[in-house]
Amino acid sequence: MRLLWSDGLKLRRSWMGPLVVLGPAGVLGLTAINYAVRYDYLLGLDADVWQTYYLQCVTLAVFVMQFGITLLASLLAGQEHQAGGWKLVLSLPVERAGVYLSKFLWLWMLMALAVVFLSVGFVALGIGLGLHHFGGSLPWQYVVGIGVFPFLASMPVMVFQWWLSLRVEHQAIPTAIGIGCASVAMFLAQSPLTSWLPWAYPLLVMPLPDDPMMAPEKWIPVSLLAGSVMLAAGCADLIRASGERG
Repeated sequence: MRLLWSDGLKLRRSWMGPLVVLGPAGVLGLTAINYAVRYDYLLGLDADVWQTYYLQCVTLAVFVMQFGITLLASLLAGQEHQAGGWKLVLSLPVERAGVYLSKFLWLWMLMALAVVFLSVGFVALGIGLGLHHFGGSLPWQYVVGIGVFPFLASMPVMVFQWWLSLRVEHQAIPTAIGIGCASVAMFLAQSPLTSWLPWAYPLLVMPLPDDPMMAPEKWIPVSLLAGSVMLAAGCADLIRASGERG
């Protein structure tokens, strides 16, 4: 708990808090503009206006989520890399695994908070657009499908970006890798060969039962299992690497 508290104090001097709000706001803002420009057209695409609304929002939401993971992981790690702070932290009489997990937990909590903002905003914007007048009440599978499902499916990406950001001192490299992978995630999800790569998982958990590619009941457990294994491996790698430096 002391490590969590100490790491939390460092966040108050960073841009990470505003980024948690700006990401969901950007997704919802662009969706609102899309509907403002093409309202009648979008309403006429499908009898299920809520599904149309969800599909107009979710792809951008997944990209922004992976971009946010990349940026927050880089900012968190960058705080420790500055002026050799990471080496200093590892030289303190604290459990090295605890240091690694404490900082990762902050990354997880910040992204979870962003998911809450996105989910609440998704409901509010849908009601504000008057979609309930055309399609009844909002189906809750779309509410969890816009934020919670992609968040759970992003666990391996989160772990990988956190490990990479700590291992590479120059943050331009992990940032470029994270943004590049997020940019091609849609193409990865379309092929059976590349759909097993972690960046594809968040796009394969949409609650669309008529689409055979979508299987949240498969990809969320796969993601959580892979993420847990990768987290343990990353923690072990940190302990080994810090032992070599020592």
